[in-house]
Amino acid sequence: MKKKTIGITGGKGFLGRHMSQALRKAGFKIIYFDLPDNNLVHPSAGALKKFVKKSDVIIHAAAVNRGTDAEVIAGSIITTFNLAEAVWANNPRAKIIFTSSVQAENDSVYGRSKRLAENLLEEIANKYGVKISIFRLTNVFGEGGRPYYNSVVSTFASEAANGKKLPVNDPQKTIRLLYVGEVVKELVKEVRAKRKQKLFLKRLDSKDEISVGRLAELMEGFARGAIKPGTKLEKILYKVYLSYTNA
Repeated sequence: MKKKTIGITGGKGFLGRHMSQALRKAGFKIIYFDLPDNNLVHPSAGALKKFVKKSDVIIHAAAVNRGTDAEVIAGSIITTFNLAEAVWANNPRAKIIFTSSVQAENDSVYGRSKRLAENLLEEIANKYGVKISIFRLTNVFGEGGRPYYNSVVSTFASEAANGKKLPVNDPQKTIRLLYVGEVVKELVKEVRAKRKQKLFLKRLDSKDEISVGRLAELMEGFARGAIKPGTKLEKILYKVYLSYTNA
């Protein structure tokens, strides 16, 4: 039986790398449309067409999490439009899985850009019949996250591992954390899913809540060897911390 080919945009990013590893392990063939060779904001039409035609499912994970307003908007809206246009023109049977954010529910520039990208995909699903699955993710963290970019967990773990002072601005603020391994499980399941509906939307939230102050306390405690992880969340955070001690 022919292996299903999964195309990934943003495959060199934090989530993309974890997805690639899991999909290869699951027996899928992986292809990429990614920097530096391919820029989805200004794509080569021929290269993008080739990528789309070869893909059975496309996971659209390319995004800009930090940057100027223009960079963030382009990273969500322009990339999504260029990809979707190529799919409906060249391979409308391919399913697009879009990794959005729960911030699509707020009015930040990043949130509005994600919501507009979702709206664009919904229109494409309804107008052209392209199957779209949208996952709104909350505060994803895990091994390999980029400090000061992907997650406060990455920042604190990296700084603690290097013996640096942690940048705690609001210790009372609470955040919900979603481990990347849980996200990957859901996305791999969606790659396999055979849905009749054109549009599927799922919010991936988490019940794991922690204050910024407690998160900093844990990471500093791990670094000193003064805290042993107890809860499931603490054990995952410790595993993430250890990944930065070997970086």
